[in-house]
Amino acid sequence: MLRPTDQSRGSTRIPEQAWTWLAVFAAAAALVFGRELGRWIAGALLLAVAPSLLAPLRSLSVRVLGRWHERIVGALPLLLVVGMVASLLGDLALGRPPASRDHGIHYFQTKVLIEQLIPQGQLVGYSDRLNTGYPLGDSYPMLGYLLTGAANLLSFGLISLRTSYAWGILAVWVVSLWAVWWLAATIARELTGDAASEDKSVLL
Repeated sequence: MLRPTDQSRGSTRIPEQAWTWLAVFAAAAALVFGRELGRWIAGALLLAVAPSLLAPLRSLSVRVLGRWHERIVGALPLLLVVGMVASLLGDLALGRPPASRDHGIHYFQTKVLIEQLIPQGQLVGYSDRLNTGYPLGDSYPMLGYLLTGAANLLSFGLISLRTSYAWGILAVWVVSLWAVWWLAATIARELTGDAASEDKSVLL
């Protein structure tokens, strides 16, 4: 079976560095030819090989940064995630909603809720905007549509519904990312604490 290794010889072994550069070239190809999906594929590939790419810079950063080295290295994962989020979700922050068949119906339902039902004092109801009518509230929970329409509602229409929808989707992503980060940090602290306890027990 092919697997990463530090050894450069062997008929069934591929050096780890080769995997790293293969991922870099694949990420570049995804960016050039993959359009919107390519950005996500490239981001995932670069995140996977980031430790290998940054390893040669460690000794240089120690010499250049001195006592600031540990702080910057500690903040590097967060900075990397923020950079990837800005790259992948930047269009949402600029008010450009995702263009897909699925988001089309969600945007339509947000529009019906904000422009028709809420002015009538309703959160669910029947709309005549689609074919012979549309029962808004029967297919999806309304909380999501309140979120995607919140910026438009709270600004009394100064923020367009299109931008409001994009910001609502961005809020969902940000909350999801924060939750994953919190969970990872909690697990890391527990593992670090367990490792420290084991070290103390060995010393005793």
